[in-house]
Amino acid sequence: MKWEFLDVVPADEARAFLSAARRRRFDRGETIFHEGDPGDTVHLLDKGRVAVRVTTPLGDTATIRVLGPGEIFGELAVISPWPRTATVRALEPVETLVLSSDRIEQLRRAHPEVDRVMLEGLIGEVRRLTHQLLDALYLPVPKRLARCLVALSEQYGSGEASVLVPLNQDDVADLCGASRPTVNKILQELEGQGLIELGRGRISIVDCSALARLAR
Repeated sequence: MKWEFLDVVPADEARAFLSAARRRRFDRGETIFHEGDPGDTVHLLDKGRVAVRVTTPLGDTATIRVLGPGEIFGELAVISPWPRTATVRALEPVETLVLSSDRIEQLRRAHPEVDRVMLEGLIGEVRRLTHQLLDALYLPVPKRLARCLVALSEQYGSGEASVLVPLNQDDVADLCGASRPTVNKILQELEGQGLIELGRGRISIVDCSALARLAR
């Protein structure tokens, strides 16, 4: 089963549950939902990758997460009804299975263990955000950037030696919690060392192993 929270549901019921979902397709650059929209659906990400973005106190937009196939988004607003806390945008052609909050609630009532799996997912997200905050407070930017690039190489490459990451430098700066000029300077240095190659709206990670060593 691709989505972990369905692993605790009998296979026939999981199939019936998914059959009630609407398949949605989004073009590259299309917004799936906006920050502040009503939180009445959950998206199961089947194909493609999306960026999760928030509005800063200064009114800018910051990318805080990249999600790929097998992950879900929008569940927080369904578990605790509240407007969307982030904007989600397709980074490439994307397909999701969309389920209403009522359908999710029916599944939770029939299988209380689903709540446990979702709670574990939220706990994992809190831990990830905690580590991200600690990194931002205490690690130098070069190491934070190296860790960010390693994480992106795993997201896009699944262990491949060379990985193309179709994100621009603004996105990467947001993800590692640093300013764009600082990140640009370090990326130029990494390119000079032969670890990456920079292109328009993309970064090619040439030596994942060397970046992993810098990230330690």
